[in-house]
Amino acid sequence: HACEAGKYKNTTGPDACTDCGVGKYNPHENATSEASCMGCPNRTFANTEGNAECSLCPKNASQGDNATYCVCDAGFKKENEADLSCSACPAGKFSDSTDSAECEDCDMGYFSEQNGSTTCTKCIQGKYNIETGQSYCKDCFANAFQPEGSSVCVCDAGFKQHSTNQEECEICPAGK
Repeated sequence: HACEAGKYKNTTGPDACTDCGVGKYNPHENATSEASCMGCPNRTFANTEGNAECSLCPKNASQGDNATYCVCDAGFKKENEADLSCSACPAGKFSDSTDSAECEDCDMGYFSEQNGSTTCTKCIQGKYNIETGQSYCKDCFANAFQPEGSSVCVCDAGFKQHSTNQEECEICPAGK
């Protein structure tokens, strides 16, 4: 007897048909070899045997090992394990690998301005931030500059860091 889609039979006679394995599918009836079972295309999966077609991965997800499951893309985090929904890392955060459970804060001196970032960008010369998880860099404050290779701004000569506001320089008292 003939095999239905998702199965094959490489013998003649009354033998049972064999299911295509997980991660594979066969859209054709009457397949006569295991070679008829093809790997699931990109962004699809098959977590059971005997599939005539593969299931689509959710939005912002791609197939995991051997196309038997899906994982969230880099720049996204897993929201819900049961139905695998993936949400973009917000600006100021990133995920540089697939299947992330959490997004990480950008380090001090770095930023990401887009949702779904896979990396953070270093603040350019003359700009800074002194907190993690930032979506932008600020210009150095008045009477301050940024030394080459530094991620912080320092007060110009003749000025000192304000005692309570790290982002302000005050003029040094006369004679100091």
